[in-house]
Amino acid sequence: MLEADFKVVGDAGDGPEGLKLVKNLKPNILITDLKMDGMDGLEVVLRAKKISPNTRTIILSMYDDGYVSKALGNGLEVMS
Repeated sequence: MLEADFKVVGDAGDGPEGLKLVKNLKPNILITDLKMDGMDGLEVVLRAKKISPNTRTIILSMYDDGYVSKALGNGLEVMS
């Protein structure tokens, strides 16, 4: 990405790896998918909030499968 205001600080192949990066890097923004190997994206977001409370999250996905309702039930804001 060639945006002057943004810097990619990590890239993970699955949920557990993403959580390790959040723990070590404390990023400003976590961008994740809902469906991935090792742990679904919603679980990653909920755990990341505990590890790094100031990290904001963007979830990108083509799936709904009730995840929106589950996210709202866990106190996450949803924009569609």
